[in-house]
Amino acid sequence: MKHCTQCSALIDDDAKFCYQCGRKNIEQMEPQAIGVRISREKKKTPTKAKIISVISVVLMLSGLIIASFVGLKWYFSAEQRLIRALEEGNMEIALKIIEEEASVQNSSTLEEKLRKRIKLIQTDFETESIEYQEAILELNNIWKIGIEELWNEIYLVQVYVQELNDSRIAFGRAEILFDDHEYLKAITMYKQVNSEDSHYEAAKVRISEAEKLYREEVLADAAAYAQTGTYLDAIAVLDAALMTLPGDTQITQQMHMYEKAYADQILADTLENASLHAETGDYLTAVTILRAYIDVYGTNTSVSSRLNDYSEDYANDVLMTAERMVHNNDYPGAIAAIQSACINVPNNVRLIDRLNEYSIHYASEIVNQSEEKLAEEDYDGAMEVVYEGLMLLPESQILRDQSKKIDDIRPKNLLDVCEPFGEGYIVYNKERTFRMAGEACTNGVTINSGDNTVMFSLNGQYTEVTFYAGHLDHVNTNMGRLLIYLDGELYASYDFNFDSPIAYVEIPVVGVKQLKIYATDNMGLNSTELGCADMIIK
Repeated sequence: MKHCTQCSALIDDDAKFCYQCGRKNIEQMEPQAIGVRISREKKKTPTKAKIISVISVVLMLSGLIIASFVGLKWYFSAEQRLIRALEEGNMEIALKIIEEEASVQNSSTLEEKLRKRIKLIQTDFETESIEYQEAILELNNIWKIGIEELWNEIYLVQVYVQELNDSRIAFGRAEILFDDHEYLKAITMYKQVNSEDSHYEAAKVRISEAEKLYREEVLADAAAYAQTGTYLDAIAVLDAALMTLPGDTQITQQMHMYEKAYADQILADTLENASLHAETGDYLTAVTILRAYIDVYGTNTSVSSRLNDYSEDYANDVLMTAERMVHNNDYPGAIAAIQSACINVPNNVRLIDRLNEYSIHYASEIVNQSEEKLAEEDYDGAMEVVYEGLMLLPESQILRDQSKKIDDIRPKNLLDVCEPFGEGYIVYNKERTFRMAGEACTNGVTINSGDNTVMFSLNGQYTEVTFYAGHLDHVNTNMGRLLIYLDGELYASYDFNFDSPIAYVEIPVVGVKQLKIYATDNMGLNSTELGCADMIIK
């Protein structure tokens, strides 16, 4: 048997062709040699798969070379170099790149590239591709470039980044607070998460959970206070919670319940406290306690009934005290005691009637005392007595009338009451003086003797005018004459030489409407001056 040189199949030694492949002229070979030959033939003939593999490798290497070239070109492009410089904060390189670009392209192209970069910074921060500090640093660096058209956009993105960063920080802190069971603080922080934050929906869910847990916590704290009877603290806790959970039904209902319990507690304590004071005879304190309760919490049947009882007891005590004072003729003390009682127990008929009785009696005594002073023409003393009574009884019409009477009849400075008019006179008051008979005089007038006049309108309201008249010192020695006219009729005349003493003049003016004082001299030279001092009207 031998092998076919074509396909290595075994065939008969005398076979002229191969039964397997049909090859003719088959030569007998050793199996080992045939195998080597076949192997060599296979190596010399490349297969289709190998060709495809070689082509793929070539294409891949070409793609890598092209991609590397493109990548390097992109990496070293002006735009990417500028971005890297801005990210690194290297403004010197960034400005140099901008100058280079400005020489080969217009400013609008550079501005548009930077505008895209600003938007990309915002997007990258939104997606958390860059950190807050990186975003702010690069935005600040773009700002430093000095393109004013971009400033507003940079500012808006900075604000956006800042607010979003604050929101993220708030959410992170809120989570920590929530885990630490600080629900009130957590709620506050969760509410700072804005709608642009990716945590916004989670924050809303967390708020709901925190509010529920906070409500449970608050109700439990309030209940603990209520169990010890400190309802005010319980109410304060719930009231504070309503600031965070306004209108919460459970908290509101619980607070109303504690408020009622607190009111009941206050009522019981008030009645007990007032009763303890009343038992010791201290009705004033008992009344004060009950009135204070009404002022704060309003009218209550129990309190009002108890107040009426204690008020009557207090009035009885005061009236007994006042009667003892009146017995000792101490009307001021009795009146003061009842006045104080009327403040504490207003509208008590018995106190009011007794006060009026004592007030009228005391006012009458005051009037009698003042009349005695008036009889002595002690007008200041009379008014002092009346003022003392008015200090105690400011509303007393009797004393007011007496005060007016004293004021009407007491002497007054004529110049203060009636405005002088006429010609050739000079008015002197406390700040100015003139001299007559060697004495300093004031509160009057000086009149030139050249037929000059000073007049006063009395309107029939007064009874008497008095003054001191005389010749002025340090003028000529001519005689001067002073003529007094009442409603145009001569009443009196007075002659004065330079050495004449001062004369006291009394003029009755009952019903007189006008007083005229006329000055003249015996020479008709207008050279003498006469004076009227301390002019008093009654």
